[in-house]
Amino acid sequence: PSRIDELFYTRLQRRVRKDGTVRLDNVLYEVDLSLRNARVELRFDPQRKHSIDVFYKNRFCGHARKVDLHHNSQLHLKRNYEKQPKKD
Repeated sequence: PSRIDELFYTRLQRRVRKDGTVRLDNVLYEVDLSLRNARVELRFDPQRKHSIDVFYKNRFCGHARKVDLHHNSQLHLKRNYEKQPKKD
């Protein structure tokens, strides 16, 4: 009975991008990286959108979080762009 509101949530299908994000109403949300390139279902209250539940194959996989663009712009990944020596 306490979760009856969830029966009336909006349900939308989205494909998770390679960076682990989905777009909803021109806003990026982060989801679990293990869902990259998967088609997920987002369930949420259309009036509030404060909590967006992520489901994959009808299993709850956590909540989507708004992407902090400023924080993400500060992250740098170490990459080795130099060519590796060939092994003989």
